[in-house]
Amino acid sequence: MARVQVFPIVFLLVMVISLLSTTTAQRLCSRRIGFCIIDRTCIQRCRSLGYLKGDCRGIFPRRCICYKRCPV
Repeated sequence: MARVQVFPIVFLLVMVISLLSTTTAQRLCSRRIGFCIIDRTCIQRCRSLGYLKGDCRGIFPRRCICYKRCPV
């Protein structure tokens, strides 16, 4: 009898935890700022513009992509 009552409680706890983990995780939005050669200059440029981080991507031309939290 106790086993039947435990299952709904465990199921409810799993659902609440999964909802909390998805709502607290924030997505990052990206924006191309310009061209770059190395990551360090891209990171510095992105941070000076108020972004969280930056990444120099591509082969030719290499582009500086900055990341920030997406607006809700």
